[in-house]
Amino acid sequence: MARFLKYGISTGASAAAAAKAAVLAMTNAKVDKVVIPTPIGIRFEIPVKSVQKFSDINATATVVKDAGEDIDVTNGMDIIATVTLTEDGMIYNYQRQGCRQSHKAWFAGSSWRICY
Repeated sequence: MARFLKYGISTGASAAAAAKAAVLAMTNAKVDKVVIPTPIGIRFEIPVKSVQKFSDINATATVVKDAGEDIDVTNGMDIIATVTLTEDGMIYNYQRQGCRQSHKAWFAGSSWRICY
């Protein structure tokens, strides 16, 4: 009988989920999970460990990386995103030095860039 492995989520998907949760926290939304799309059309519902809103333009969120049954060294790590909304409508994550990766995202009808 075939056995299927439990799917996990990538580190990048975890970072995207944390960034989305932080953005939602800035809108005063209660955030305990977020849904992110994958390139092949699957939508993952990812639990959020914690969120903290610092101001109307700054928040942080934590997602726990779940590697599923294909475990790697990042399994169980806290993936933290801290985002800031700037006057030009851009969102930046200052968790790392510089911007390692960047994705354009649509949120509330506006195009924002999320760096993590």
